[in-house]
Amino acid sequence: MFLLNPYIYGGGGVTPAPTYEYELLASNEVEGSTETTITFDNLILDDEDELLLVADIVNSSGGNSNYSLYVNNDTTATNYYRQSLSVDNTAISSARYNNAIFASVDASNKGLANVNIRMTSDGYFTFMSNNAKEYGTSSINIDENYGSKTATIGNVTRLDISASGADSIGVGSKFWLYRVGSSSGGDPVVPVAGYVFGGYGTSGLQDTDEYIPDAWTNKTDTPTPARWAHSASTIGSLGYIYGGVTASGEIQDTDEYTPDAWVSKTDMPIPARRALASSTIGSSGYVYAGDNGSTDLQDTDEYTPDVWVNKTNLPSPAREQPSSTTIGASGYVFGGNAVANYYQDCDEYTPDAWVSKTNMPTPGRRGTASTTIGLIAYVFGGFNGSSVINDTDEYNPDTWTSKTDIPSPNRRNLASSTINSVGYIYGGYSTVALQDCDEYTPDTWTNKTDMPTPARLALAASSI
Repeated sequence: MFLLNPYIYGGGGVTPAPTYEYELLASNEVEGSTETTITFDNLILDDEDELLLVADIVNSSGGNSNYSLYVNNDTTATNYYRQSLSVDNTAISSARYNNAIFASVDASNKGLANVNIRMTSDGYFTFMSNNAKEYGTSSINIDENYGSKTATIGNVTRLDISASGADSIGVGSKFWLYRVGSSSGGDPVVPVAGYVFGGYGTSGLQDTDEYIPDAWTNKTDTPTPARWAHSASTIGSLGYIYGGVTASGEIQDTDEYTPDAWVSKTDMPIPARRALASSTIGSSGYVYAGDNGSTDLQDTDEYTPDVWVNKTNLPSPAREQPSSTTIGASGYVFGGNAVANYYQDCDEYTPDAWVSKTNMPTPGRRGTASTTIGLIAYVFGGFNGSSVINDTDEYNPDTWTSKTDIPSPNRRNLASSTINSVGYIYGGYSTVALQDCDEYTPDTWTNKTDMPTPARLALAASSI
């Protein structure tokens, strides 16, 4: 993530404008062979969000090429409007078109484009691009393009960069997609701190601890009762914890955390449950599976503060101790177990439909943690029925790749979150409860400052 803090000059002096944060979601560098299309999938963009696309294009083909920005698989040029302003040496011209061109690059040359992408409040996909052609040569032509979809859409889940000339996205072309947020006013705010909630040490815990790399701070305890085997997610700028188990049994509690204050909210639907998973999709939280004390569950429940709604059950098998995260507009549930069965299942939830996806790599496991960095999910640790493991597996829908193992010790029933495009894992259990905090910047692990005492397992975490 990087920051941009311009200043506004007014009659009263110099006023700092909002500080904008740019969180890298995904990048793509063309290597080996040329391309005609670059795709960014599994996105979610509504009228509260803004994206920035940076395109450094090498046109190595023998012909001039235009580059269009298509949304949600709609590649029909006439479904888009574009207003263009061009500066060619000293000549200035403007025109209106039915297409989605955001950049053009002449044959055997280069171009650089910055594209701001937004959804309007009334549902239109829009973009504004600045395109410098032939940069690095003695002639630089500049285009500004203002484009929009001709019809409204719900939200953006996919972007395609399509070249008009075959193979004119040459080797060495680079593309970066950022989410834009404001840390001093405006939405969305990119999470800057991780929070760990509750867990089990020698008994149930109410601890809330804040992690701003690389410093820990004790915060206000979670409401009673002390709990473990619960789950957490962030909706907007608020954290939520769901369910869990206490010394008296499973609970239905939902509690809201606005740093540094807690408010008890409407209980989850029955049954009370522990060992569940959760993630946030858009402006709603979702809880998945778990154990009601006697039976493993398939329940999916949606929480749009402060209302709960039962949704379609996740696919068989019923399970406890899975983990989950969100990639774009879909939630993903990984692994879990039922009695002696340890699962590799990977299931995708796009409200309100489930699709079974490619299984995780062996072994089947429970008690993992998972988080999303950019548009890629990572699953950490777990227990395979006989051993606590240290696996790290990467999921880029729908492909799994084994990555560098987490540092020693192996661990299960840990928690994880992402802060500023970096993953973190917290606590867990090896042969004892742990205080460990480890940082994952794909594909490198770094030991960080331990969590405060007590050591704990079966904790929950989210980033706010």
